[in-house]
Amino acid sequence: MEHAFPVALRETLIYLTVAGLVIPLLGRWRISNVLGFLVAGLLLGPYGLGSLADAHPWLEPFVFSHLQAVQHLAELGVIFLLFMIGLDLSLDKLWELRKWVFGAGSVQVLSCSAAIGGIAMLYGNPWQPSLILGFALSLSSTAVVMQVMAEQGSSATPMGRHTFSLLLFQDLAVVPLLIVVSVLIGSSHESAWERWAEPLLQAAALCITLLIMGRWLIRPLFKLVAFGRTPESFMALSLLIVVGTAAITQLAGMSPALGAFLAGLVIAETEYRHEVEINIEPFKGLLMGLFFMSVGMSIDLAHLMSQLWTVLYAVAGLFMVKGLLIAVIFRLMGRPFSEALQAGLTLGQAGEFAFMAVGAAAIGGLLQKEISQFMLIVVSASLLVTPMVSLLARRLARWLRSREAGSQADAQPVTLPELQEHVLIAGYGRVGEILGGTLSALNIPFLAFDRSPDIIERKHHKQGKVFVGDVSRPELLRLAHAEKASAIVLTMDQPQDILRALKLIRSQLPETPIFVRAHDRNHAAELHAAGATGIVPEALEAGLQLTGLVLSEFGITEESRARVLDQQRSLRSHRN
Repeated sequence: MEHAFPVALRETLIYLTVAGLVIPLLGRWRISNVLGFLVAGLLLGPYGLGSLADAHPWLEPFVFSHLQAVQHLAELGVIFLLFMIGLDLSLDKLWELRKWVFGAGSVQVLSCSAAIGGIAMLYGNPWQPSLILGFALSLSSTAVVMQVMAEQGSSATPMGRHTFSLLLFQDLAVVPLLIVVSVLIGSSHESAWERWAEPLLQAAALCITLLIMGRWLIRPLFKLVAFGRTPESFMALSLLIVVGTAAITQLAGMSPALGAFLAGLVIAETEYRHEVEINIEPFKGLLMGLFFMSVGMSIDLAHLMSQLWTVLYAVAGLFMVKGLLIAVIFRLMGRPFSEALQAGLTLGQAGEFAFMAVGAAAIGGLLQKEISQFMLIVVSASLLVTPMVSLLARRLARWLRSREAGSQADAQPVTLPELQEHVLIAGYGRVGEILGGTLSALNIPFLAFDRSPDIIERKHHKQGKVFVGDVSRPELLRLAHAEKASAIVLTMDQPQDILRALKLIRSQLPETPIFVRAHDRNHAAELHAAGATGIVPEALEAGLQLTGLVLSEFGITEESRARVLDQQRSLRSHRN
């Protein structure tokens, strides 16, 4: 007897296979998770291999034949994303980044909205859809950009923090965007009060009510559940609050994402914030992966190929307009050209909320079906190319930074003190600063260089010992009197930067001791082959320090601990 295999269960298995097996395998080749989900959706979706399932039934168990069921779950991904954004919005963080969030962020949204909306009007669209298109396309994809920056390790860099600030304001701007869309799609024969004032007052009243009720109810509820010490109840309550507030705002005729965002804001001010974040993060990650797959599935390959050049021109134009305006804003805020260019290209795509805005405008009759379909393809295509554009922008910015650092070093040779028997430090982040502070305390002369002007600004108290510069440039080595140095230490963040600098310095100074920071075993092996005098693997030393602390709890003497750690250090160094 044959049993029917439920479609929902089959599609769940396909998605879990992609998320649990395919994406990690792609990660081994340094392929972005976002790009992996997008391409998987493109290939397995109803416009990809799914379109062949009727002619080839054996394909059916491996493809998504229908998009509707997946889209409903993908919408939950956006809801959880907004909740996490609200949860991350503490008043302290907003105050710390206020200049970038409210200053640069507001200028970016307004300027990009005006530029894109103006272009839409030039193509013959009325002002209402042009306003929606300009506003919607001015927002970038928080989900894609933050995921790509996390994979590249650039979230904690100055560019990453400033980019996050703009995304933060864009996320705040989603709320008025959703309200504006709902107002514009109202009946054309309604009064101005019914079209504008009444919906805005209703939205404001609902937001205030949810915030007040949340402050009164959420903390006692979490306290009650936490007192019972049942993790599953705490998780259930967290999910209930997210989905419940989303349902309330949807019943009120507004976006469910708005309710989730408000719930995050309320919980962010409680002591349960971090525990909730830990519980929700896995759901958000899985559902956002499903959202990226649904984006890939929504791309009609036949439609795309029939308008390929038009779509490519539109995507390139979107990146060009937004990238140029964002780069100008970064430059006006005093950031270097390399950072401005990287941020502009990284934020050049349209965001996930453009799907909601364009879709709502199409349903409400503000956008013709052909225009809305074309814009959805442009939005999807811009998300699809973002990981590759971001990688290109990162490499281009790195090249520009090296030229900026070299030109600054050439422009100020007289500021470098003439030292001998000093230590030359390349890279003045956390590791370099610890070394520099120790040398200062022992009155050992040193010169430190870093390619990031932002780091140099923060280390201005080092009294002329820290400079902008790239030690892989022979001119800088000459100006820093590297031939007279007792030792050179390379502590840059990027493994390839360390290896490149080591090769150049070793070719110039074959006898000078060079000590380097290794990121992993493979990196350590490359550095050893390139001529490093001493190599300190990050993970190894951290593991040995932790091992020493654990051994001390067993009463093992300091001398014995040192001997054991030396043995392990020697053993593992030889393995490298």
